[in-house]
Amino acid sequence: INEAASRAEQSKTAAAQSAQDAEQSKTAAAQSAQDAERSKTAAAQSAQDAKASENATKAIQTHIENSGLISKDGKTSLSGDNSSGSESAMASGKNSSAIGYGAEAAGEDSTAIGNSAQAQANGSTALGNTAKAESEGATAVGHNAKAEADNCVRTTANRSNHCIR
Repeated sequence: INEAASRAEQSKTAAAQSAQDAEQSKTAAAQSAQDAERSKTAAAQSAQDAKASENATKAIQTHIENSGLISKDGKTSLSGDNSSGSESAMASGKNSSAIGYGAEAAGEDSTAIGNSAQAQANGSTALGNTAKAESEGATAVGHNAKAEADNCVRTTANRSNHCIR
């Protein structure tokens, strides 16, 4: 009887220990579930932060490209005070440069420097406020100068084209 009572007591003790272990496992599982939920929330927040960062980066890239200073393909232009509200300088031709509000270098290897200077043809140069070089290799120098013939130079002072043939 003593042996049976001893075994019963051992079984009771083992059952109590098992119940205690089960309760600890339950508590640990609940803690793990809470930790997993916190990790899920943190991951969702990280994903939102990454998306916000991506959107901000895209907005900055678009702003830079739209500013006319540096385009997506690396073309550059430079602008100054825009009290008149003119468009930004645009260098759209291959290897072109534009400096000044409203300046546009559209031709390949063209240069436009000055407010609203326009170098429209390949190899053309417009230097001065509203100077316009419309033909290939043409150069317009000075305020409102307009070079309209290929490989010609026109200045504000001379109202005729000086052509290099």
